[in-house]
Amino acid sequence: MELDHFFILTTPSAPEIRRLEAIGLTPTYRREHVGQGTANVCYCFENAFLEVLWVRSETEARSPAVARMQLAERADWRTSRTSPFGIAWRGETRGASTIPTWQCLPPYLPAGVAIDVATDSDDLAQPLMFTFPGSRAPREWPASRRGVLQAAHGFTTIELRTVWLPPEVRPSATLRQLAAACQASIDVGSARSHGLDIILKRQGAEAELQLRFPECEVMQ
Repeated sequence: MELDHFFILTTPSAPEIRRLEAIGLTPTYRREHVGQGTANVCYCFENAFLEVLWVRSETEARSPAVARMQLAERADWRTSRTSPFGIAWRGETRGASTIPTWQCLPPYLPAGVAIDVATDSDDLAQPLMFTFPGSRAPREWPASRRGVLQAAHGFTTIELRTVWLPPEVRPSATLRQLAAACQASIDVGSARSHGLDIILKRQGAEAELQLRFPECEVMQ
């Protein structure tokens, strides 16, 4: 299993985009998820990518095809203490995983292509955890899709260092499995609220850059 990407749910104004671009990141692509009610901006690195996601239509986000993902509910994290994060993995074929999942068939995907969502994600205090077939690292994408990745400012790879959960929330079995299996490992810690620490790695011996979400704060 490998980390494929992770997302932060934000507002349509997406202030996180300005903060990410201020440190030198360049959007790789933007997309609207028709029928799911969301839109995004993705920042792709050699090994994985960061997605800034927001709900543009609550009606679509609550439609029967995608309602169980509870994206509209997660988007209300500022008042409800739900997790605003999603973690996607790759590297296992459908049926081989020990993670219990259900199949989501969002309308924006080709017919028959499903997102396998961990049943643990029904608990809104856990990140939305999911995978889908055909995922590859961005370095393996066709040139027309991957662009120049984040090399313009020397960034090479991205790592998810820590998933922070409020003290009353225990990590689910799926989150524990992902933390142990993706990358070398991902820490799971306790904090006042939900959070992610990520590491942006640079070429050569330059210092890493650490960010903390959901505020997209640069850590020293």
